[in-house]
Amino acid sequence: MEALESVKLDLEEQIQSLEEQLQQNSDDKKVTSQQDFTGTLQAKDQYIEKLEAEIKSVQQDISKLVRNKFIVDERVLNTSICIHTKQTVFTMIKITLRFMHVAYTV
Repeated sequence: MEALESVKLDLEEQIQSLEEQLQQNSDDKKVTSQQDFTGTLQAKDQYIEKLEAEIKSVQQDISKLVRNKFIVDERVLNTSICIHTKQTVFTMIKITLRFMHVAYTV
């Protein structure tokens, strides 16, 4: 019976030792997991910052392109206005000359 009690005590000590080791390993894994999680969060934050910088850069590029397009459109319209104004002036001169010609012939 004493041998049985001795074996039982030895097993209980081994169980307690294994439980302590398990608890220690669990605590170590929690710390490692938290460190991994922190590293992952930092990497995510850096990636978000990189994407925000790219978005800002693209928005600036788009703004420049739109501004340049408006400048080109404005130049085209101004050129068109100048052409039509000159055509109108020439037409007015022709009409005036015809009236003057008609007035002298009458």
